[in-house]
Amino acid sequence: MLSARSLLGLIQKRCIATNPTAGLIVIGDEVLRGDVRDSNAYFTLKNLRRYRVSVKRINFVGDDLQEIGATVKDFSRRFDFVFTFGGVGPTHDDITYEAIAKVFNQRTELRREVLDMFELYFGKLDETSPLTKFARIPEGAVSIVEQVSHSSKQFKVCFIKLENVVIFPGVPVLVEKLFPVVVKHLKLEEMPEISKELYLTLDEASITKHLNDAVHKFKDVTFGSYPELYGNYYKTRLRLEASNASLLTDVESYLAEKLPKGTILDGFLQRPLEAAAKRVEVLAAKYDFVREAYNVVLETLERYKPEEICVGFSGGKDCIVVAFLYYAALQDYKDRRGIADVPQHWFYVTSGKGRPEVDRFVDDSLALYAAKMSTCRPPYKEALQRAIDDGLNVFLLGNRTVDPKGETLQHFKETDPDWPRAMRVFPILKWNYSQVWTFIRELYIPYCPLYDQGFSSLGEKSTPNPKLMFVDERGVTRFKPAHTLQDGSSERIGRT
Repeated sequence: MLSARSLLGLIQKRCIATNPTAGLIVIGDEVLRGDVRDSNAYFTLKNLRRYRVSVKRINFVGDDLQEIGATVKDFSRRFDFVFTFGGVGPTHDDITYEAIAKVFNQRTELRREVLDMFELYFGKLDETSPLTKFARIPEGAVSIVEQVSHSSKQFKVCFIKLENVVIFPGVPVLVEKLFPVVVKHLKLEEMPEISKELYLTLDEASITKHLNDAVHKFKDVTFGSYPELYGNYYKTRLRLEASNASLLTDVESYLAEKLPKGTILDGFLQRPLEAAAKRVEVLAAKYDFVREAYNVVLETLERYKPEEICVGFSGGKDCIVVAFLYYAALQDYKDRRGIADVPQHWFYVTSGKGRPEVDRFVDDSLALYAAKMSTCRPPYKEALQRAIDDGLNVFLLGNRTVDPKGETLQHFKETDPDWPRAMRVFPILKWNYSQVWTFIRELYIPYCPLYDQGFSSLGEKSTPNPKLMFVDERGVTRFKPAHTLQDGSSERIGRT
């Protein structure tokens, strides 16, 4: 017959085997002051999901012995696992080991195997050295030293565990390297994630009734609803999780039937640059104007080296198309040549008096494409010369024939004689307004939010296009998104 204690242990083991829980504790005054931005909790909870460990709570605690101990003890009783981050260094405010030892009625002791590891980095340490604090851990703790690699270098890390409490250092790279060691020691099994994300064009208020009905109908499915206030394509993201994929399909079919047609975006990608080359090829097979433009970009990479090519990028819709075409072409270029990395250069001439929305979008795009930006001030001739002096002499530009002097251009055209010598390339020269938006929206490429507020062309002092103005059912004057403009010849109305 099992004793009460043995029965409790069996129940706990069964819970851990099926659906373990965890609490995370981030320790340090520097985090609470905002001096350091925590990334350890985010990394850990994201990765614990792969092992079906459910994080129930995250606490931030300062460098206070009693507060650390009380929080650890509370979490230890409530959750299957506790993960702490920080406070294990050699200085006066590194008190995590001491606090955890005290709350478990233990002392700290100098652990030889841990000290040996730190002597690899600091040299021989006398037991009176403050650096030995690294190795003074709770006497009942398990310590495991393992070798890991980072940036082609090998080094050792130490995993410390007391009962169900795992003690991490606060350095993010060490947490990332220790995590697989912890997973192995805790015998966590990676589970395939059965989930699906749906992107809806309606806001949460508009789908509430049908969503509540779905939650009631599909009790074995976990629903998460997240609004998107500034997205170009969707207003609500739904995350569905279930024990099998067929349930997720049933939920999607149910919502597609109940919601207005087209509410659920088909083929939306949260990572818009993923498989860019293949996606452009698919679109090129569908539209001749895409094939012509993409061939121009591919030809540019055949004629010139990537190191001398740059994209003129100012945040407008036309240069967005060119930037994506070039990114896709670079993917193809790398794949065909077996090259790991190819530099991508952008060129931006700005007076510094533009709209903040455009400036933010340019910054966001720069980060998204991981491009190197050369930013210059007018006049344009001097700006172009500086770019050429930096080795950039081929410029991919978004000009079209409808733009001023656009009818005089060709796909490949050198600068005028009175300008610095460079090659200008105009891939979308023959495109019309509708084709620009077809390309952007069918590939779900991010664009400046001003285009969703009635701006059909962006200049320093542009205003919303009056042809996009309408009065809603409440009598409020609003503007439709730029991509709904039917008369492409009026796209520059409101631009100054």
